Amino acid sequence: MQNSPGKTKENPILIEDWYATMGSYFYNLEVNTQIHGIIKEHHRKDLSEKIDEEKGFPVYTSLVVEIDLENNIVETMNTYYKLGKINSQYEKYLKEKEDGI
Repeated sequence: MQNSPGKTKENPILIEDWYATMGSYFYNLEVNTQIHGIIKEHHRKDLSEKIDEEKGFPVYTSLVVEIDLENNIVETMNTYYKLGKINSQYEKYLKEKEDGI
């Protein structure tokens, strides 16, 4: 179990089409938010058995406890994730927020 995906910062789970929320709303990625996205592997057996190898599996994480933007790694309460491609709607939200729209 030591090398299981997501259990260490050195072996994070890739999460694609991701976005951060606080409650049910988009929110800046920060501590105490949650990430939603698609994964193709997980260290938890109950989740790994549900993952479609081609399509992946939609997840929302436990609360974020640490963010390493230099390496695009986010630690939640029990798993490490590597941020892959951002969700296009979330990217638009962040751009509009940045532009003050």
